[in-house]
Amino acid sequence: MFTDFYGKVIELGIEHDHHESDLYIPMNAQTKELVKNYEYAMMVSTFKSNFDGTTWYSIFSAYTPWWEERVGNKQ
Repeated sequence: MFTDFYGKVIELGIEHDHHESDLYIPMNAQTKELVKNYEYAMMVSTFKSNFDGTTWYSIFSAYTPWWEERVGNKQ
């Protein structure tokens, strides 16, 4: 299990987008496994893209850069 979802997305080179703090990634075999192992999987939902009809995951509050802009990077 892991908690830094955005970090994993970047590490694995997964296509992504966001709206404010919510992170969006396309649903596929790789991302299904990622969501399955996410500690906060209960915070993940899906939606259909208005552009091409594909299914994407919406990961609530997981877009780290949004948080870093507001509270700073405490590392």
